[in-house]
Amino acid sequence: MKLKEIVFNTSKAKIHVTSQIQLTPFTEFLIENFPDVQGLHVLDFGSGTGVLGIYASLKSASRVFCYDLNEKAIELTQKNILFNDLKNVSVLNLEEVRRRSIDIIISNPSSLPADSKINDFFDGGFYGNKMIDDLLVSSTRLLKDSGVLFFIHTSLVPFSLIEELLMKLDFNWSVINSKNLLFRPVYLRNLSHLLYLESRFPEVKIHRKGEKFYEEIRLIRVERIKR
Repeated sequence: MKLKEIVFNTSKAKIHVTSQIQLTPFTEFLIENFPDVQGLHVLDFGSGTGVLGIYASLKSASRVFCYDLNEKAIELTQKNILFNDLKNVSVLNLEEVRRRSIDIIISNPSSLPADSKINDFFDGGFYGNKMIDDLLVSSTRLLKDSGVLFFIHTSLVPFSLIEELLMKLDFNWSVINSKNLLFRPVYLRNLSHLLYLESRFPEVKIHRKGEKFYEEIRLIRVERIKR
């Protein structure tokens, strides 16, 4: 286990990471484009290291709740909360979260499309939308009527599948920002499947520059359609 010091503007946090649970470029991008959470109740959905929840606390959120299914991630999140001595951040299971009133959900969901088993912290299922679908459905029960969800989407995941579910759940969505990122090694090991999805779905984009491959990541803002 390694300890990394993260500087957030004028605040600092020390985050323990493991060989599997890391601070990723996706997380860094979300932090760079973090919503205003001052005085609000925030849920870090799929907390991993807990860094997004910790950052929400440092950004003056009133209460922060962290949720993850993976036991190793839960333990790591708890360790980082205690290490940074944050009194307004807690780890809850989904039933406990449902009894709270959530203003903002933030999430960097596992979303790498894969046709075989890969690292749990990347695996998004065959199309990459498995955890995103769970996040969207859960948000209908967890968010206040005026609540907002922010999550990361990659151009490797067919957005038409996500958009279909967004419409079914009566959600509006918009892109806040985007950025191109170089493929990581785990992506290259799964390249044949990603090329298959690109050939099947027009919206799946693998950007190429010479012999290098890039994905475009986007921060998506989601809220209920107001009737």
